[in-house]
Amino acid sequence: MTQRRIVLVDDDSGIRVFVAAILKARGFEVHDAADGQEALEVLKELGVAVDLLITDIKMPRMDGTALARALAQISPTIPVLFISGWTFDLLEDVDWRKPQYAFLGKPFLPASLMHSVDELLARSKAAGAE
Repeated sequence: MTQRRIVLVDDDSGIRVFVAAILKARGFEVHDAADGQEALEVLKELGVAVDLLITDIKMPRMDGTALARALAQISPTIPVLFISGWTFDLLEDVDWRKPQYAFLGKPFLPASLMHSVDELLARSKAAGAE
C-alpha cells in the first residue's frame, strides 16, 4: 500500500511541526510550506500527486483561500482542510457544498485533526466514485 501524501501549509512553524508529527505517526507522507506561494512550488515539484491539502487561512504572500482557488484550477478534486484560529466567517467565498472542503478551528486536539482528515478523505473519495 502506498503512503498517502499531504501538503501542510501554515506560516507558524510550531503548528507545522505539531501537525506533521501527528500525520507522520499515522503513516502519512507530509510535505510542508510556510505560505501559499511556497505550497504551489511544493505542489509543482510533486506533480500535484497529493491526497490532501491542509492549509491555514491567514498567511503572508498568499492566504489559504487563494491557495485553494489556485489548486482548484490545477486539480479540482484534491480535498482541502482549512485550519484557522480565525472565525469560519472568513471563508464566506468558499463553496462548502463541495465535498472536498472542510474546516477545523485552532486550537485542536490530535484526535480532532485525524477525525477531520479521515472524514474529508473518505468524503472526497466517495464523491469521486460517483
